[in-house]
Amino acid sequence: MFRTLESASGELPPRPMRKGTRSCAECRRRKIRCIFESPDHAICKNCETKVLVCAEQRRGSAQAVKARTELGLQERVAKLESLLEVSMLPDNGSPSPHRATPGLAYKRQHAPRVSSDQTTQKLPFPNHLDTQASPDSFESGTPDNTDPITSLFDNAIWQRSKEGDAPQIKHGAAQTTVSNFSQKVLLKRSSSRLALLAGLPSPELLSDVLNASCSWWQTWKPLGNCASHNVTETLQEFVLRALYSDNPPSVGLALLCIAVSIQQLDHATNSHLIHKLNGSPGELYQEYFDRVDRIIVNDSDYALSIAGIEVIMMSSKLMMNLGVIKRCWILCRKAISYAQLLGMHRPQCSYPVDPDIERERRHKIWMSLCHQDAYLSLVLGLPYGFYEKAVPATIQEPDTVSSFPHELLKLSIRVVDRNQMGLNLSQEITNDIQRDLDSVAGTMPQEFWDSRLALDKGSLAKDKYLDWITAQFWYHQIGVSVQMPLMIQSAENPQLENHRASCLESSRGLLKVYHIMRSDSNWAFRMMSILDYQAFICSALLILGMLGYGQSHSIALAKNEHKDRELVQSTLDALRQAANLSTDTATASQAFQGLEALTLLSSGDGCTGPENLHKGIKPYVKVIVPYSGTITISPSEMMNDCIRTPKSADTRAAPTFTFLDYGRAQHFSKEGAPGADNTAHDHGIHYNVEESQFPPIDFDWDGVMNMNFDESWAWLSDLNTAM
Repeated sequence: MFRTLESASGELPPRPMRKGTRSCAECRRRKIRCIFESPDHAICKNCETKVLVCAEQRRGSAQAVKARTELGLQERVAKLESLLEVSMLPDNGSPSPHRATPGLAYKRQHAPRVSSDQTTQKLPFPNHLDTQASPDSFESGTPDNTDPITSLFDNAIWQRSKEGDAPQIKHGAAQTTVSNFSQKVLLKRSSSRLALLAGLPSPELLSDVLNASCSWWQTWKPLGNCASHNVTETLQEFVLRALYSDNPPSVGLALLCIAVSIQQLDHATNSHLIHKLNGSPGELYQEYFDRVDRIIVNDSDYALSIAGIEVIMMSSKLMMNLGVIKRCWILCRKAISYAQLLGMHRPQCSYPVDPDIERERRHKIWMSLCHQDAYLSLVLGLPYGFYEKAVPATIQEPDTVSSFPHELLKLSIRVVDRNQMGLNLSQEITNDIQRDLDSVAGTMPQEFWDSRLALDKGSLAKDKYLDWITAQFWYHQIGVSVQMPLMIQSAENPQLENHRASCLESSRGLLKVYHIMRSDSNWAFRMMSILDYQAFICSALLILGMLGYGQSHSIALAKNEHKDRELVQSTLDALRQAANLSTDTATASQAFQGLEALTLLSSGDGCTGPENLHKGIKPYVKVIVPYSGTITISPSEMMNDCIRTPKSADTRAAPTFTFLDYGRAQHFSKEGAPGADNTAHDHGIHYNVEESQFPPIDFDWDGVMNMNFDESWAWLSDLNTAM
């Protein structure tokens, strides 16, 4: 019933309280009566009033009581400053610069600023006493013009007063009610900020952590660059600005960034930083994430803002990286719901008061939400959460490359609609989508497919390169999703051979882009564990193709069988390397073990072995499917024929994929020419990794598959230590 605090010093707890006594440690120390509002209430009235942790006597120690007393005093000082600010507000409710609290004004004016080229220096971060909430920085809620009932009071008879023209109430009960409401809001925001900032590492340690693991920031911004007014802002600059912000959602987003940076610390190179933390990276990650989820995500007052939506989308991405992809989909739908409450889905003309820059910013935020939701729904086979008509048919972009993601969004919507209506086997709809997909890809310049070469030449910026390579991956994913249902049916219908070939071709393209993304020298895509899941699916499709799926036994296997076998083996090596280097998720390990099992089964090395086929015993194997669980599969008669006549072992080395080869293959595919051979270049991806270099993967997969959202995630640090 009571919230307890364990003693950090390891001292024995004090004597247990008498039987029948339920007073908390704080009330006992003050010698006052401990009163609870209800039997199931966890905090007594005294501790709730003084903002203290209500600890049970039998588990409360003298040191814990002292810490709670000091924290309560600090929070009471913060509340007092907030009340002073409210009392100094003018009659119109807006803060007056010359009447504000001097200490707070000084702190805001002297907040340290850093330039983008000073990312490696020691950055001064505030602790939980450096700043307090001010009433002028919290984002507004739902716009008035999004409520249909407002038109009832804005017509020829009744006319609404514009903002700032309404008569002000200076006396009476209404003013008291407004004042009390403002005080409650300020007190809530102040206590929320204190709760979010409590227990952070020291400024020096926090600066070192951010400098050591900031490569994820460029590709993991919650809403990309559309929500930020400064697109070149680094992670260190953002965290510094957000921690000094008076907006609790902004502080929560900074706390999530700190949690990710701590989680991404490498035990080999950053062990000196990990030892200075007051807990393991996995435990701190869980603590910070749960804190933000409890205070910001589950509070509609904070979530109903642009910063709150950013926090929800950041939480959604973290869920995706942890392998809890369905929870990720739910959070994405939640963010879209709050965005609709803010009216972001409406046309730009619905905001006549906003400036053009703000309208464009809102539109880009809404489109970013739609992109993420549509992509996730495409991968999971679930419906998207936004209204289809809220996506404009065309957008104004300077070139075709900039409009390419929007075209992919519309195609993803069509694929999801087809699947949700049960028409995934319709050849007519599939051909229409594939035709439009090829048409959109044909409008892309060759520089788009050779993006890495353009980056090396200096004609393409790094951030734009990351956007281009991500769009290429999305393009191939649509090709796989639109053709896979018919490809599965091609074994029983030879007329579906074209769909089978298109699906396998898209799978090859996706795997090549996967290797490019996994080989990024700056680890920009290190946390994209969903890439490993999609690589597993495409590799499984290629294995089916190598086994002659969809072809009669009299027809030879595809001419690309040998290249497909090398591509699958290279993907297996890449997943093995990602599984040993990953410190934050088990998706790569699951994909590696599952793909390895499928490879062994396809070669006849099942659990029972091909030597038992004459006894009527089929080989079987347990395959770990990422995001799904463990399944048991056995080969069919068609596969048994392939196992009875095994091919000679292939001793060729693993292939080398280069950015030049990938771009040339895309160019030839658009012209109808055969794909070029994969030759080695300076920018190649070499996965000649010996299996003995990596420790064996031994993990409790059942615990991961059944892991609840509220359970402990401390296994992250254990997995990292084992690797």
